[in-house]
Amino acid sequence: MTKAIGHFHRAVEFDPEYASAWASLSYCYLNQGANGWVPFAEGAERAREAAKRALEAEPDLAAGHWALGSVHMYYDWNWKAAESCMRRALRLAPEDSLLAVNAATLLLNLGQVDEAAVLVRRALALDPLNAGAHFASGWLESLAGRLVEAERACRKALELGPNRMKIHFRLCDLHLLQGRADDALQEAEREVEDLFRLLGIALAQLARGHAVESDAALRELIREHGEAAAYQIAGLYSMRGDPDRAFQWLERAYRQRDAGLASMRVDRLLRGLHDDPRWRRLLEKMGFAD
Repeated sequence: MTKAIGHFHRAVEFDPEYASAWASLSYCYLNQGANGWVPFAEGAERAREAAKRALEAEPDLAAGHWALGSVHMYYDWNWKAAESCMRRALRLAPEDSLLAVNAATLLLNLGQVDEAAVLVRRALALDPLNAGAHFASGWLESLAGRLVEAERACRKALELGPNRMKIHFRLCDLHLLQGRADDALQEAEREVEDLFRLLGIALAQLARGHAVESDAALRELIREHGEAAAYQIAGLYSMRGDPDRAFQWLERAYRQRDAGLASMRVDRLLRGLHDDPRWRRLLEKMGFAD
C-alpha cells in the first residue's frame, strides 16, 4: 500500500487533474487507516480530501463517488450518504466489476442481502477472474448456510489471489462452521495478515478444546494489535462466551471509530450478543437500529 501511494503521488504530481489517481489514493489512504497501518482519523481524512480532489477534476467519475462513499461507510458511519454515493457510482459505471463488489459489501452491511447477491453475480459475470468477487460470493454463501458452495468460492478466490488478505481466515471460519477444527487451525496458520492469523488460531484452538493455546493467541493478539483490532477482539470474546469483555472491546472499537463495526450486523462472531440489551443500544449509536 505504501508503494502504491508513492506511485499515485507521482501521478498527481505529473498531472494534478488526474482524477482516477486521486480516487485510487483515496482508496489507499482509507485502507491504511482501516487496517491500523496509520491512525484511522488520519487515513480517513486524507481519503476524504483525495476523493474530493477526484470529483473536482471529474464530477462524473464513478471511482470518485465510491471513494467518498467508502469514507462515509467505514469512518463517518453515514449510511444514507454512503448508499447515495454507491448508487450514483453504479449508475455511472454499471459494467465495473470491482465497483459492483464494493457496492455489494455496503448493501450487505446494511442488511440488503438479496441485492448484494445480485451485484456479486453481476461482478462474476463481468469478470470471472475477479478474486474479490469470488471472496464476496463465499461470504454470501456462508451467510446463507451453503458451506460447500462458500468453500468452493473461497478456494477460487485463493487460486486467483494467493496472497490476498483474509482468505485463509475465511476458510478457517468455514471449517469451524463445518465442525472441522483441525482443518480450521491449519488454515488459520496460513493466513498472511497477522491480526487475522492470530484471531483464527484463537478460534480454532478454542473449538479444539485447547484453552491454553487459545488464551496464548488471544494475549498475543491484544499485545501486538490491540490498538487496531478492538472489533476482532470483541468477536473473539463473544465466541468465548464472555459478553462483558466483548462489549468492553466493542465500546473501545466505537470510540476508535473502528472500520469493522460497519459489518457488525452480519458478523457471525457477534451473534451470541444479539439478545443482550447492550447490543440494541450499540446498534442505535451506530445508526443501524430500525
